[in-house]
Amino acid sequence: MNKRFFLSLGIAVALFACSNNAQQSNAGADIVEHVNEDGDVADSSGAKIAFTEEKYDFGQIKQGEQVSHVFEFVNTGEKPLIITNVTAGCGCTTPVYDKKPVNPGQKGQIEVGYNSTGQSIGRQQKMISVQSNAGQMVVLQLNGEVTN
Repeated sequence: MNKRFFLSLGIAVALFACSNNAQQSNAGADIVEHVNEDGDVADSSGAKIAFTEEKYDFGQIKQGEQVSHVFEFVNTGEKPLIITNVTAGCGCTTPVYDKKPVNPGQKGQIEVGYNSTGQSIGRQQKMISVQSNAGQMVVLQLNGEVTN
């Protein structure tokens, strides 16, 4: 009796696993259909984000000083662009951005502040991740050197 039960259970698990793998295969086909000729995942929302610059070097500042920079972007897509999240790698870097949609052809901006208080002397590189409905994550960089 126990052998039959475990045999039946094994067959049921095997059938379920096969049908589950088939569903996963089909899900992967959807992704393949949305890859463009460059090998990038195509944007399904119609919004596109293009920054005028993705790196900024603030030069040398004395430890304890604060600097800020505005990263500008344009929605080059055909639908409104929505910035969903902007995060910095550490608490010394603070991004500020407008949460309103940016219509096609319009500009937007992300202001990033950097406070060097308590930071190590030397070269600094801070990363800011920008997530939006454009289907891509953009990483901005704020670089510079902290001196005595």
